[in-house]
Amino acid sequence: MKAAQDIHSDDHWLLTDGVAAIGPVSFESVRRFVVERRVSSDAMVRHSSWQIWRSANEITKLTVSHRGETVRNLAEICAGVDARAATPESTPPPPPDNLSLRPPASDSDRPIRASVRPVAVDPVGVLAATDNMRDGLLLALSTAVASAQAEVGLLHESRAGFASPVTVGGHGPGVELLLGEKMLEDDPSLAAAHSGVTVIAEPEPGPVGRFVLGRLARCIRGARGAVMIPLVLRDQLLATFEFGRTDRPFLIREVARMQEVVEALTERIVVMGWADH
Repeated sequence: MKAAQDIHSDDHWLLTDGVAAIGPVSFESVRRFVVERRVSSDAMVRHSSWQIWRSANEITKLTVSHRGETVRNLAEICAGVDARAATPESTPPPPPDNLSLRPPASDSDRPIRASVRPVAVDPVGVLAATDNMRDGLLLALSTAVASAQAEVGLLHESRAGFASPVTVGGHGPGVELLLGEKMLEDDPSLAAAHSGVTVIAEPEPGPVGRFVLGRLARCIRGARGAVMIPLVLRDQLLATFEFGRTDRPFLIREVARMQEVVEALTERIVVMGWADH
């Protein structure tokens, strides 16, 4: 992210809409960018102490005291990711057997295809604004969310000392409750991720889609679309991204756009040598 001046050490905010990555800036700057529409209405924001994104409109509507409380609570949760991952409680139970994607209620509830197009994003430009792996992963997550208008995004990272990837970031309601959890070692979606396979959950998902949907269903109810995209470099699984939404299934062209974001991050990792450390 680009450096900024005249902000307090506890007033560092990062802002992105998939086209631009701004920050760190003060909260008043975030508010001004939103009001002046210098970023899109779907822009996402996070405090520098967070590993999750929130809607900029949601955060700007909070009172000063509520915003301060939100910053402290989420900062504490994000700071405890590694500690939680090291405990037995970090392994969640497997998903229920009866999970399925919610079908449209009626034909009138189906989207008009002409209006369902991937949002224009600039993953290369956005990722050029960061110089470390952590911010790169989080920016790729937010950019992919923006490109397909997903409601929820989860980031699972492979970390030294842990046998399976750990949930380290996200966007959407309740994603902070999953931070620090480890994927089950026998999770079939983990095997697919290691093989570099992108998964689009079916209406009645098989074992792989069921585990992906099981995590997303803890953040949103009645999902109609669920996707998992792995980031594999030199036969090593570095991270896994999962996306969900309730209004409609993901289209192939939307998944392709999200895949392009992950590929742009892979190229950035190679250029910057982040995977060599």
